Amino acid sequence: MKKIKISIIIIFLSIYSHAQEHPTIENNNHKIIAKVSLSSFAFPDVFNLYYGTLSAGVEKSISKNTSVSLQAGYILNYGKSEGLSRISANSVHGFNTNLEYRKYFGKYSDDGLIPLLVFPFWFQGKTQQNGMSGLYYGVHLHGQNLNISRGNNDINTYLVNRKSVATHIKLGYQSINKSNIVLDQGIGIGIRYISSNSKNKSGNSNDFEFPYSKPLDNGDKLFFSWTYHLNIGFAFK
Repeated sequence: MKKIKISIIIIFLSIYSHAQEHPTIENNNHKIIAKVSLSSFAFPDVFNLYYGTLSAGVEKSISKNTSVSLQAGYILNYGKSEGLSRISANSVHGFNTNLEYRKYFGKYSDDGLIPLLVFPFWFQGKTQQNGMSGLYYGVHLHGQNLNISRGNNDINTYLVNRKSVATHIKLGYQSINKSNIVLDQGIGIGIRYISSNSKNKSGNSNDFEFPYSKPLDNGDKLFFSWTYHLNIGFAFK
């Protein structure tokens, strides 16, 4: 599944970059953008658990240069995780939700400073210039519920329920090409609260989440968080 997802990202970015070669783009006032997530990362999960997320959502304009978006996703198991700072787990499943308020600055890559300020956004190229494109900042709320199967498959297999909520201040860039195809990237920093408990566990062994040394199987903790997303979509008038 992970290899398929990476291949889709590479193919899409190649097509999108080719489409940007046309210098003249008609500007439209879009009201709704439907999106799916190509990739997303959250700290500290990216270092500890091995999973992917299949998510989709909608962004809606609420006034000039502002919007609100809602996205929901199902968490996919990428197989048994172990080593390289990852906590030992047989499988990971769950769901998440994301709510975000955005304010667009009316600044675009043509202004010259955008690629320097936010390096990952440089390849997005030309965009229609309207109230839902260009550089933006956002206030992001995130919720997640994970069910993690752990332990030896023959002896003492048990389930960990891990819940987390987070809020981030994000900086992003959204481009809409002449075919109304949307490419949206954003990075953010904030705080995350995680609580977990285990069921049917025997013994006192535990693994600790890197780098804050919170036990995965139980307890709760509040700590620094960062996030990244890459979405594609289609803009409607």
